[in-house]
Amino acid sequence: MRTYDLHVHASPFGESPVEDVVSLAKRLGWTGIALSCFPDTEKIIEEHGRLVDSLKTKDFDVVKAAEIKVNTPNELDKMLDRIRKKIELVIVRGGDVEVNRAAVSTNQVDVLSHPEMQRNDSGIDPVIAKAAADNAVCIELNFRQVLDSYRKSRVHTIAHMRQNLKLANKYGFPIAITSGAYSKWELRAPRELAAFGVGVGMKLEDAFKSLEALRIDANRQKLGRDWVMPGVTMANG
Repeated sequence: MRTYDLHVHASPFGESPVEDVVSLAKRLGWTGIALSCFPDTEKIIEEHGRLVDSLKTKDFDVVKAAEIKVNTPNELDKMLDRIRKKIELVIVRGGDVEVNRAAVSTNQVDVLSHPEMQRNDSGIDPVIAKAAADNAVCIELNFRQVLDSYRKSRVHTIAHMRQNLKLANKYGFPIAITSGAYSKWELRAPRELAAFGVGVGMKLEDAFKSLEALRIDANRQKLGRDWVMPGVTMANG
């Protein structure tokens, strides 16, 4: 099984050099990680791309990811137009219900992160759940969000995650369990994140499935110059 932690930050705060993060992730048993930036400027996107390319090796994969933070669906559309063809994995930070809905209503988004953030509900309703399933947008279970929350808010966060798992079982949208790590100290091994998934209500096999490569291969094929549509390239017509 190819296991990926799909949400590891290229931290702007200097907790750990990214080379140390990659080295530890490899030792923990991951196939690869998605290293994300906040794509505020073209320069950031270009520098992040060069950084990720320098970290890839034959035996460890690093995915070029971006975490989008927006306030409105219109802002999301503009950001996707600007970065989608430059990024291998697009993560949208949720919380606002309109942003949550917009993020899962397009196959240009890969992961909806923190849909329950600063909410009194899980951030996912039946309409959002169906759209996520239709567009194969992953709903994230972020371990760091639970780890860093206060005891009272942690109870609510876990309850919201469990509610979203029930909706995933009903509507069929994919789940992505991630570390959300900002430093090497916040990384967890695949088995640890799978155990977290089981702890919030997943079956073990489903928890491990949520650590797989998911849309990475398809996205990379789309970014290739020969890609036309699924199953069709310029080479094979």
